[in-house]
Amino acid sequence: MSAPQLSSFVSLKDGLNLYKGLYWGYFNGHAKVYLNGKWQEKDWFLCDNYLPYALGGGYVISRSIVDYIANNIDILSYYNAEDVSMGVWTASLNGINRVHDIRFDTEWISRGCEETI
Repeated sequence: MSAPQLSSFVSLKDGLNLYKGLYWGYFNGHAKVYLNGKWQEKDWFLCDNYLPYALGGGYVISRSIVDYIANNIDILSYYNAEDVSMGVWTASLNGINRVHDIRFDTEWISRGCEETI
């Protein structure tokens, strides 16, 4: 998780020598909270936008994050979209290597841009 190949993609370098987990996907940190429709968040109170989360064609998380969620499932809040929930659950975790990778952006791929990868 601390490999030089991933280092350039890390969204927050907190002076850590060792990362404690990997959260890899296509991140959006500016998405507006859905107030209507299928994905409406009736109980959202954190801020005007969603916290950064990986969306699109999936994401990869390390075993340490899986263990954190499993050990704290009784106190974690649930949101309509599981990717939004994952963003909230991992937002306060220090030492997470968040790797932003456009290859997970399914909307970008559907526009025919995959040839440029």
